[in-house]
Amino acid sequence: MTMTKQTLLNDLKKEVLQCKKCRICKCNQVFSCGNCDSKIMLIGEAPGKDEVKNKKPFVGAAGKNLTSYLEETDIDRESDLYITNVVKCRPTPIDNPNKNKKPDNGEIRNCLPFLLKEIEIIKPKLIVLCGGTSYGALTNKKSFKISDIRGKIFKINLNSVNCDAITIFHPSYLMQYANENQISQTKDDLKLIKSYLDLK
Repeated sequence: MTMTKQTLLNDLKKEVLQCKKCRICKCNQVFSCGNCDSKIMLIGEAPGKDEVKNKKPFVGAAGKNLTSYLEETDIDRESDLYITNVVKCRPTPIDNPNKNKKPDNGEIRNCLPFLLKEIEIIKPKLIVLCGGTSYGALTNKKSFKISDIRGKIFKINLNSVNCDAITIFHPSYLMQYANENQISQTKDDLKLIKSYLDLK
């Protein structure tokens, strides 16, 4: 009997919830949201405080910013996307558990097998790498500028999955640092992403 995508994801989620590889694994796990049959998989960095509270990725201020850009491009985040993160737990500094931090290499390395399994299950046509952490994690590249690589479709091969990928600015960056040109570029990138939804 062939298992459905949702059943496979449910099994994977159980693995994630039982994981204790990192110091940050303290009931902070956030798995995914959206449509598991979507052609497009959006991968962010890691959950924050609001994501842990709601058990869904991209629901805090940055997530609301992302949702507004998606809606402007006529992309429905619940039906048109499958959304997840590289790291499934909220990374926090040792001396300040109430503050977010960028996931370190060990946290990324421990979580990456879960993400690769997700990609195998979803089998997307397009992976949207949201920010530098997801781009670096899945391409294994260490030195790059998002401004140089964003908006360019490239082929990516992850285990048994071959698909297209595109990098975009992370919505938290857009909120805090972006200029008008970068916001305009992001809207153009989302229009390109939207074109994948129209593919047969």
